[in-house]
Amino acid sequence: MELNASINKSLDKEFEQGVTKVLLTPPSQHTNPGFDKNISDAQVDSYFEENKLSAQIDLDIVENSLLPTRHFFERFTDSVRIWMNETSTPQEDVREAVDLEIKDALRTEGINLLDKTVTIPMAREHLTKKIMAERQMNEFVRRSMQMTSDKALRSHYYDQVNTEVNQYDQN
Repeated sequence: MELNASINKSLDKEFEQGVTKVLLTPPSQHTNPGFDKNISDAQVDSYFEENKLSAQIDLDIVENSLLPTRHFFERFTDSVRIWMNETSTPQEDVREAVDLEIKDALRTEGINLLDKTVTIPMAREHLTKKIMAERQMNEFVRRSMQMTSDKALRSHYYDQVNTEVNQYDQN
């Protein structure tokens, strides 16, 4: 989906004009053009449509793998990512540390490699679910903090709850 969106957006005429403008304008004259707020739902949906060019690109990604993103580099060592993604590395020191490091690192994530029934796909799925649950909790906390610190949002929420309570009481 992300690949289709990036290809479709890069083929958009406005994208080309924006990039050209930024590249040809001296940095001291750059302005933030903002976003077009008059974009239709159909145009947004068009960015996510299947693009024939994306079928020609093989990303060779294993489902639920630990992709080399900033978040995974901060949380997991190289050897854990290599084991989880079933890949190798030219770094000899990383290859040597794999066995010791992986067992300890995965144990802290709730995966016991001494259990012979544990497979790499099972470990991937476990980590994916754990990370998604953490993201949802972090988003819940962020939104809760935003709601409690924003007077207008808090007032709107309380008004909405009071309206629903009053409707319930009337029934």
